[in-house]
Amino acid sequence: MSKVKQLFLAIIIMLAFTACKENNQKNAIQDAMHETNHDKHDSSKSANEHMQRSSTKDLIERFESPERDAYQNPEKVLE
Repeated sequence: MSKVKQLFLAIIIMLAFTACKENNQKNAIQDAMHETNHDKHDSSKSANEHMQRSSTKDLIERFESPERDAYQNPEKVLE
């Protein structure tokens, strides 16, 4: 194998490793955000009770928030 091919393969492997590492860090951050959001709510209450006590404005803000999109990954689900 030529030195150029070896260098090219080494670069590709390094880029793949870096992308994988960054993705793992991103997932860890999203998981932490998801857990934090769950910790804010009393788990003994049902979702219906929570939603019925919330104003429409609060529900819209919650369901359309960037933080929710970060851990729900709607684009990934649609793929």
